[in-house]
Amino acid sequence: MKTLTPGKFVEEVLNSKKPVVVNYWSDDCVSCKHLISEMDQLKVKYKDQIKFARLNLSGELTYNTESSRLALNQGVRRLPAVAIYKFGEKKELLSGSGLDINQVKNAVEKYV
Repeated sequence: MKTLTPGKFVEEVLNSKKPVVVNYWSDDCVSCKHLISEMDQLKVKYKDQIKFARLNLSGELTYNTESSRLALNQGVRRLPAVAIYKFGEKKELLSGSGLDINQVKNAVEKYV
């Protein structure tokens, strides 16, 4: 899964010709780490149809870092969070500690 930086967000996500699934996560979020391993399996399944990327927020969602500012500006308020973009537009945002891979898979299925 591609690691995003705020500086590459427009190029890698908004300008992508394929739909993009972005996993917003943090090192100190246990639910995030669990979801990452499951997202890697989805990436293998849909590798030719959808791009997968992740953005590490390095802690809490505050306006103190560029990554967090980007996430907050994209509507992320809780972690883990997964957003699906198509043609530069955010189509879905799933988030919260109860987020599971089945919810993500069902959302991804709409865009393949």
